[in-house]
Amino acid sequence: MKEFDWRRIGKQALGAILVTSLALALILAKTWRQPSRQVLASFSWEYLGLALCLLILSSGVDAVRVMMVSRAGGERISFLVGLRTVLAGYFIAAVTPFVAGGAPVQAYSLYLGGIPLGKATGIVLVSGFLAQWLLTIMAGIFVFGLKLQVGSTPILQGIIKLGILVYAAGWAAVFYLTWNLDKAAPIVERCLHLLVKMRILSAARAEGAAAKIVAFLTEAAMGFQGVFAEGFYMLLGGLAYLAMFALNFAALPVLMAGLGRDVDYLLVMALQVPVYLLVSVLPTPGGSGGLEGGMAMIMSHMLSGHELGLLVAGWRLLTLYFHLIGGGLGLLALFYPRRGTGGS
Repeated sequence: MKEFDWRRIGKQALGAILVTSLALALILAKTWRQPSRQVLASFSWEYLGLALCLLILSSGVDAVRVMMVSRAGGERISFLVGLRTVLAGYFIAAVTPFVAGGAPVQAYSLYLGGIPLGKATGIVLVSGFLAQWLLTIMAGIFVFGLKLQVGSTPILQGIIKLGILVYAAGWAAVFYLTWNLDKAAPIVERCLHLLVKMRILSAARAEGAAAKIVAFLTEAAMGFQGVFAEGFYMLLGGLAYLAMFALNFAALPVLMAGLGRDVDYLLVMALQVPVYLLVSVLPTPGGSGGLEGGMAMIMSHMLSGHELGLLVAGWRLLTLYFHLIGGGLGLLALFYPRRGTGGS
């Protein structure tokens, strides 16, 4: 990542904004009524500031989470490195399909913070698994245990239940593969040997590439496995994740309160868990389109039509631009001024 393609990432950001704008335009076109003007005029704008403060605080808690997971891996980083890591990750995740692009940038940020690249990759992988496990467990508790109605129809509710089960099984398989990442070394060596036979690579280059890739895979697997050995800091990291989720999910009911509505905070926060869980499988930038539609679906039982579009639009624009602006600052801190190499 010595050279960062700002032009490409700018196009991806514009793509995310465009998809979100189209989704919100459709929702507003369906929900806008004459009373919507009065609702907008009577909105208590201090609640918007409170929701923004919750998002800022959640970023700080997330930075602490990165510090704790790094400690579990036997490494120490500063709060500023942790904050830079999460903010840069927010931006890239918001503009890439399946919200998956943030991990490499986060690993690079930890590398510049002094953690060896393979180990930094393992730490980021553990963080991703921890987040998905917690969301999956919470979604299972709410949907299966507490019978939370997320889908607007029984068929849709059944699809969501099936999706949660499939998602959990998929992550279990990915975890097994990641835990045994070092066992992929023979496959890499065979592939490089095939390239040599096809005269695409020279034997010397293939040997050098194999040594580097195998060393990286081994280090990443050891870093991934090693984090789980330190249970205390893993526990702190998990608790920090739960606090971060709670702060993020509280932004929506706070905006709802700004409309003058009585809010069941715990219910509205719980309803968001399956949406965030399932939206990560969407191929749109940052889950755009799915997030807007999912939030409109879960809130349609609590709000009048003329309020629904305004709430979803306000919430999504707040979260999207927070991640783009805050994440953009994180990227600038990461790539400008240009730094030397980090860990060994």
